[in-house]
Amino acid sequence: VKSIPKNIGRRKTFRSGEFFGNEIIFYTKVVPKIEKFLAEKGQSNLLSIPRYLASYMDGENDFIVLEDVSPLGFGPASRQSCLDWAECTVILKTLAKFHAISFAYKDQKKEEFAEIASYLKETYFSSEHWNWYQKFHKKLTDIAKHALKMEYPNSKAEKQFNSYEFGSLYHKCSELIERKDAPTSIITAGDCWAPNFLVRDAGRNKKEALILDFQLARCANPIADLSFLIYSCTQKPFRDQYYDDILKIYHSELSSAIKSLGSEPEKIYPWDLFMRE
Repeated sequence: VKSIPKNIGRRKTFRSGEFFGNEIIFYTKVVPKIEKFLAEKGQSNLLSIPRYLASYMDGENDFIVLEDVSPLGFGPASRQSCLDWAECTVILKTLAKFHAISFAYKDQKKEEFAEIASYLKETYFSSEHWNWYQKFHKKLTDIAKHALKMEYPNSKAEKQFNSYEFGSLYHKCSELIERKDAPTSIITAGDCWAPNFLVRDAGRNKKEALILDFQLARCANPIADLSFLIYSCTQKPFRDQYYDDILKIYHSELSSAIKSLGSEPEKIYPWDLFMRE
């Protein structure tokens, strides 16, 4: 059970009503349409999320009830340390299948897809949220500048980061996220860091994963999810070793799932377009 903060100050400070509302809309309006589409295709296993049980929403007493999957063997992915290769692979594949559902849905039922995508509201990156976010953004950029100064003084990275006008990174994110009507914009999870995935051993050296937390669910480019996952959950030596493999595994799984749903991945999201984005 996930419930909105009872303290009114905390609720308003964190805009909890908007975040809870978006997630409840995802489970009550978007997921049923997705499940119906998958059932028609005989591919219900592509959607890896906990089972929705109940919710309530009025902006003050919101809650959402999901199935407890711990008895099924699911537990947190790495939180303090970064993902290892086995965890990274299963999460990549789970995310790719989640994205593939939208690509195929949009390809085959464009107007219906546009309707369900419109239910989701941007809760984080948009010009209207800048005043709410900028103090926190200032704190984060100051931390990053200090870290670069201490760890990489006078480096190219430090000079480049310090050259950014305050707020430019946030506004660039907002600009990219607001392209809801772009051909490759789909329903994305939004908050793709490791704690929002649960992982279990499935035997024979295989793992399975579930996606949690759709408070930031939005209609946007899938690269927003993928880049969030890569850069928030892996370290540079890991990326140096596996970056190309990460992209290949994601795109291969995405293409396979799109094909299983009756659409043509080569036309919808070919490798060269994926790499450009």
